[in-house]
Amino acid sequence: MSEQGALHIDPAVIVIFGAGGDLTWRKLIPALYNLFLEHWLPERFTVVGLDRQQMSLEDFRAHLREGVDRFSHRGKAEDRLRLNKGLGQK
Repeated sequence: MSEQGALHIDPAVIVIFGAGGDLTWRKLIPALYNLFLEHWLPERFTVVGLDRQQMSLEDFRAHLREGVDRFSHRGKAEDRLRLNKGLGQK
């Protein structure tokens, strides 16, 4: 812990194999989104997703957002900017 009592979290990268699959859609991305909203992820955090199925980046983001909207315990994604930031847009 730092002097102010805050937990320091090192930058991190998570690699998901089968990123277009059901586990990622229903569990992993909604859970990561919840952690993001609750400030449990490091400021410098990246998710790299790989899958055999080809999908455009736009379609992939829409697919993941649908998973967050349906399965996040926080309900639908609050605002597009926060989710897109978490999905690689600035």
